[in-house]
Amino acid sequence: MANYPVNVPDRGDVRVELNEMFDLAAKRAAAMAAAFTLFSTEYSRSKGKAPNDLRAMLSYDEPDILALILERGVARGEIDAGRLTPPIAHLLPDLFRHHVLMTWSAPDADLRTAWIDTIFLPLVGAEKACF
Repeated sequence: MANYPVNVPDRGDVRVELNEMFDLAAKRAAAMAAAFTLFSTEYSRSKGKAPNDLRAMLSYDEPDILALILERGVARGEIDAGRLTPPIAHLLPDLFRHHVLMTWSAPDADLRTAWIDTIFLPLVGAEKACF
């Protein structure tokens, strides 16, 4: 995780920031999928924990970049905070993780952009924002 940090500064546009977050996450996806698969079986067997517990342990000191991006988007009026229910707020990383774990590869840039533009932003976008 430390070799592939996912830090996204304020770019003034939630779409740009989400794409940058995914680009950075994609760089570490294949290595993380392999490591997660190897460690999760032994960790689950020896500790009796679920894969989500291992993920939390591996990323415990990482800042929640998505939450920060969404907060900035709300502050700029690009995102309607009322639409950020927990399932929707976690949708993008859930899609990303599912793809990585099912394919052992990062989703390509076109797919990531489609998730942002055709699924996520229409769900959370403020009425005045134009995506």
